[in-house]
Amino acid sequence: MLKQYKKITVGFVIQEFKRKDDTFVCEAQNFIAGDQVDYEDYFGDPLSPEKMQEAKIATKDECYQPFQMEQPILDYYYVQVWGLVEIQAEGPFATAEERDKALDDKKHEDGEAKHIYDTFELPKGTEINL
Repeated sequence: MLKQYKKITVGFVIQEFKRKDDTFVCEAQNFIAGDQVDYEDYFGDPLSPEKMQEAKIATKDECYQPFQMEQPILDYYYVQVWGLVEIQAEGPFATAEERDKALDDKKHEDGEAKHIYDTFELPKGTEINL
């Protein structure tokens, strides 16, 4: 008797990209399942409806499994520019909220100084060269 099998669901991936300077970074993605489903045995050989019936596989007995995709992991930064001469990036921060709090603290610390600040996100592990 067949003890396991593979279910292959054909569908579509929708990815959302956001412009970060001259690059588009994927910020989210979702899988939309289509109607086509194929079945294979453990070795990757197709299971026909007849073979599935022989193996007593009833797809109505399958537990629902959501199609959750791993979302892109981002690092969060802020950049500070002094007098259009010196640039310093701070980060990475684990979340946008953590970064924004650090930036608010930095602005408060700097007081009335006329610096330019901006925030950005990069895929985890991206090297920054300023």
